[in-house]
Amino acid sequence: MINAVWALLLLAGMLFFFIGGRFQEAGEAAINSVKSAVELMIGMCGAYCLWMGVLGIARKAGLVEALAKRSRKLLCFLFPTVPAESEAMGYIALNLIANILGMGNAATPFGLRAMEELAKLQDCQGRATDAMLMLVIINNSAIQLLPIGTIALRAAFSSADPYSIMLTTLISTTCNTLLAVAAAKLIQRRRQKCRR
Repeated sequence: MINAVWALLLLAGMLFFFIGGRFQEAGEAAINSVKSAVELMIGMCGAYCLWMGVLGIARKAGLVEALAKRSRKLLCFLFPTVPAESEAMGYIALNLIANILGMGNAATPFGLRAMEELAKLQDCQGRATDAMLMLVIINNSAIQLLPIGTIALRAAFSSADPYSIMLTTLISTTCNTLLAVAAAKLIQRRRQKCRR
């Protein structure tokens, strides 16, 4: 579906350039956009490499696993239908901790494995369970201790202090996650009352 949307946008843009007779401007804009994208990518690459390396070392040193063990009580509250010692809970913990530490790329495989284990564990038969929905909600509203992507983007555009957003990002993402979890818990309670 998304490919069709992009194709439609591209064709509409070409049609408007054709009608307006502005092919040269369109070609120049495309070349300048590609040049800007490559410059931005190279600028961000350094910051990404630095922080992904630091976080990779933290992961190999066992920091992520240690934090996952310490967060077990919180996870049992968030995912009451998932047994605490199950593989699903282990993958959920690793996914959430990796997201909090800003390792979005490293968190994705953990999230996928968590969903697979939840599907096996709860026999959902093609439907999303409360635990699956909670995982998606927390992932999409993730608390960010280190917003690596935004910091790298600010550094690439020569920000005077690319790290100045860390506190405000932490506050806003924490509020966002708390509200999302509260809303999900409220909806889960209402659904359970309706089932009774």
